[in-house]
Amino acid sequence: MGEKEGKLTRDDRASASGYSQLKGNSPYGTRQEYLHRAIRASEGENVREEIDNDSVNIGHFMEGHIIRYACEKLNLRDVKTEFGQKFEHPFFPVECSLDGTAIADDLTYVENPDKGVYIPEGDEIHLDGMGVIECKLTKAYPPQDGKPAIWRGWEQLKTQVECVGCNWGVLVVFYHIQPVMHCYFYQRDPAFEAELKEVVEDFQYRVDTKTYYDPVTSDDAWLKYQKVIPDEVAELPATAINLLAQIERLDENIKASQEARDALQATVMDMMGNAEKAVAGEYEISWGNIRYKAQPEKLVEAKPERIVRRKNIKFRRVAT
Repeated sequence: MGEKEGKLTRDDRASASGYSQLKGNSPYGTRQEYLHRAIRASEGENVREEIDNDSVNIGHFMEGHIIRYACEKLNLRDVKTEFGQKFEHPFFPVECSLDGTAIADDLTYVENPDKGVYIPEGDEIHLDGMGVIECKLTKAYPPQDGKPAIWRGWEQLKTQVECVGCNWGVLVVFYHIQPVMHCYFYQRDPAFEAELKEVVEDFQYRVDTKTYYDPVTSDDAWLKYQKVIPDEVAELPATAINLLAQIERLDENIKASQEARDALQATVMDMMGNAEKAVAGEYEISWGNIRYKAQPEKLVEAKPERIVRRKNIKFRRVAT
């Protein structure tokens, strides 16, 4: 087992690894961001970001070894961890890459936390034939309820099972902070197939027609409306007045909170005087320095003019 295979799936189509983001369940990005990236890719833009750091590279190196170790414990055979190809769903616009596959010979598992065996959607599971193995390494602590975070490989595994057309999968998570390995078993579910179809077909329609989702965050709105129409003035409905008034009140509350916090902090700083550190009961306080290293003079590289829309609106009350 050597280096991780490069990304094999298309950037302008839904993939198993991005399904949680597409569903709005990922902490790493919104579905609007995922859609925006796919639309840019569909227009021929290179949206790939090469991530090269020790954490990622060590994770890629370890995946194959962890999968083989897990499959040996689980009595799975004919383990495969390199493929050189992507797997496209035969009917839906979604595809995936795989970490591994293995074959089960009429095996039944029941949940056994002492052995790291979990069945999040049932009490026991029967495996026969080829199945998918998805592997994750994380410094997070294992979940107490025995269910993996859906965005940490669980929805990805379900999508892989559908793309490959097998009947089962195992998500192997190595929580190296303890360290401990958990194996989460999944049986193919027709309900998920129906969900997948609806989500990815809607997504592909949006990519093809450049139809963005309704914004949930201001960043979502910024992605949806990138271009400014100069000198155009939009007449907003009366409901916008209430929204703007709410923003004003929230801004006033934030400002009042910041001013109160600053006054309290000033009092504590005055108590500390010139001391770098202080203690007050169970609190430890630090008021140190920031060191800025000397830097040689340098010329700024020339850049062409460009226009980028702001990410926030500005507004004020006007006399009527």
